[in-house]
Amino acid sequence: MNSDVQAKLSGVLGDIGVKCTLAFAGTVAAGAAIVVPSGKQVESASLDIFGRPPSQLLPNERRTAEFAAGHRRWKGFVENSIYSWTRTLPGHDNPIVNPYKGPRRPQRPQQKLEEEVEAAAKQE
Repeated sequence: MNSDVQAKLSGVLGDIGVKCTLAFAGTVAAGAAIVVPSGKQVESASLDIFGRPPSQLLPNERRTAEFAAGHRRWKGFVENSIYSWTRTLPGHDNPIVNPYKGPRRPQRPQQKLEEEVEAAAKQE
């Protein structure tokens, strides 16, 4: 490689704007690779939601099926790739760190009262 070309390339890649643009583009590309569903996934979602294949759907219905398939794909990625290793980190069961997947919160008194009433009704 010519030293002038190498110096120009080094100068361009040293620019913070170029670095930020490349980082953003890489993040978007990785996210799209994770979320964009395949044709079979879209067909499965359209059959589940509307009971028809994607070729028979209206444009808004097709977009809905595509979104649902992408959402399923994202949820699967999070459950299989991210959630599994976060369970090995210290403090993973702390409800402040992870309020959705941590230990269950104690039942409210109203729930306990309803359960006691149901149990009493069954005993009678």
